[in-house]
Amino acid sequence: MGLKILTLNLHCYEEKTPVENFIKIAEFIKENQVDVVAFQESAQLKSAPILVDDIREGNSTEIIAKILGDSYHYFWSLCHDSFGKYEEGETLLSRLPMGELESRYVSKGVEKSQWNSRVVSKAVIDFHGKSINFISCHLSQAIEESERFEFQFANLHKMIQESHLPTIFLGDFNIPDSSKEYQSVLKQGYYDLYAEYCLGLGKKPEYTIGEYIDGWQHSSSAKRIDYIFSNTLFKVVRGEVIFSDDRVSDHCGIFIEIEV
Repeated sequence: MGLKILTLNLHCYEEKTPVENFIKIAEFIKENQVDVVAFQESAQLKSAPILVDDIREGNSTEIIAKILGDSYHYFWSLCHDSFGKYEEGETLLSRLPMGELESRYVSKGVEKSQWNSRVVSKAVIDFHGKSINFISCHLSQAIEESERFEFQFANLHKMIQESHLPTIFLGDFNIPDSSKEYQSVLKQGYYDLYAEYCLGLGKKPEYTIGEYIDGWQHSSSAKRIDYIFSNTLFKVVRGEVIFSDDRVSDHCGIFIEIEV
């Protein structure tokens, strides 16, 4: 039985036509009957009125969820301020039952005003009686002096180890697949599910970011920094990088279907 999973960094509201992009994303989710979605940089204006809890009017996940209708629900965790005007966070959105919701800092910094403070959103999702942990992640680059990827991933690893359940942790990890940090993730017993799918077909995984994006001005080459990792080697029956031609963000998305 196939479980369909998508991850995408939304790039806040920084694209030229953000709302049109959100509509395209919702249409993809609906047309492909995606079961679980992870968003990073899901943003809202700091000046917008509060709807409920930390969620403000115009929250990008809220917009997408409204388009999708009552069959989808979401969990959004406030992370930090960005671009001087937004609050951004990490999302898990699903049409499946979600429980044991948790937001947790994996960074040293825990202040909303610190742009490199990092929160992950976790939920246990019930897929036809089978429980799976999902964690939406947006970690810092390895070159950050004050908030390094290695420290944050170590905290994420501890979080994963707390559960006996299969865990899928996905999102923008800010590490190229040519890096020692990426190899370190694999050496700790985790699987890059999209790469595993491509390996089985004898092809190279596609890039998820282009030459120049926010935060990667120091590196001018296209690369893969978005992943769907797991502590379980699920069989992947479909895998693709999406929104590479009809762009909706400065990142492309990863869409896979796994057998559970």
